[in-house]
Amino acid sequence: MGGNLAMIELTAGQGSQGPRHVHTREDELFHLIEGQVRFQIGDEIILAHPGQTVLAPKNVPHQFTILTPQARLLNVFTPGNFVEYILAWSQPLAQQPVTVPVRPGPPPSEVMAQRAQQLEQVYGVYFV
Repeated sequence: MGGNLAMIELTAGQGSQGPRHVHTREDELFHLIEGQVRFQIGDEIILAHPGQTVLAPKNVPHQFTILTPQARLLNVFTPGNFVEYILAWSQPLAQQPVTVPVRPGPPPSEVMAQRAQQLEQVYGVYFV
């Protein structure tokens, strides 16, 4: 799996965030299709609009927050082995299509922290 690059389309609602993290092996590109997203790449704040592309180079901490009711973006990783990390966080769906139930919040932080710690050494992604 993986290769030269991996591309993922992401749709998320207002307030959704990609937590502050750093990739030690991949550069990450965000190409905004719809909505507005605030990125922090290192110390720089970027307010992105449709058609804009933002680069998060490897070894630079970054995060994002969706500012509009919905945003859609293409997320590109190079090299593409990062897709294995995403699959390691994922669970297979029982059926297609699926409606995602509304949760009262994210999984408990201790569960997320434990899973992140298990995966960080394997995939070189660290939450900071």
